[in-house]
Amino acid sequence: MFREGLLLTAMLLLVIPASLSQQGLYGPPIPENTALLRVVNADDSQISHSVDIGYLSIKNIPFKEITPYRPISQGIYIASTASLQSEVILQPGAYYTIVLDHQGITSFRDEAHTDPARTQLYLYNLSSIPEISLTTTDGEIMVIEGVKKQSSSMVLVNPVPVQFQVVWNNDRTLSLPPIRLERGESFSIFVIGSTFEPAVVVQQAEVRMD
Repeated sequence: MFREGLLLTAMLLLVIPASLSQQGLYGPPIPENTALLRVVNADDSQISHSVDIGYLSIKNIPFKEITPYRPISQGIYIASTASLQSEVILQPGAYYTIVLDHQGITSFRDEAHTDPARTQLYLYNLSSIPEISLTTTDGEIMVIEGVKKQSSSMVLVNPVPVQFQVVWNNDRTLSLPPIRLERGESFSIFVIGSTFEPAVVVQQAEVRMD
């Protein structure tokens, strides 16, 4: 069992040579002087939200919904909902996740996925749980450790058949739906809600240029 665990760890986490084309990891290249952003509705009051960020307007985002990344010109904007406002600074060529909840608007700068041989996993702690980690479902492999509340962390893994769970307080677990890891793809894992009733949402990254 110990040797099997070591083998799985090596298969999942060790670096393998990149031999595929870099083009199309998220989609078409980002236009010059442009950022890409997506919006997450993490408001556990479970109401839909609309948000305006400069000239970009996204309407009626349901609870636990994650929009695709969309292009927006670099600059300083005010992100606003019906009741909240926050300044957002967008750098050219960067990816951003904008989170809406009942307490405010939070922005995350996401690291671009540029390794065509591996899968990117992003873990976002949007819950009230002080700290969460991502492991394999058998608990043998720590994949992402110690993501504090209102923060995120990323890891690159090899596309091997394995399933994951979110853990906290040493003995609390939250199962993830099956993820089919593929080369060059990126998956985001969002943990939303209270310590007593957390929910998990998994989404494969998508860019929409229209």
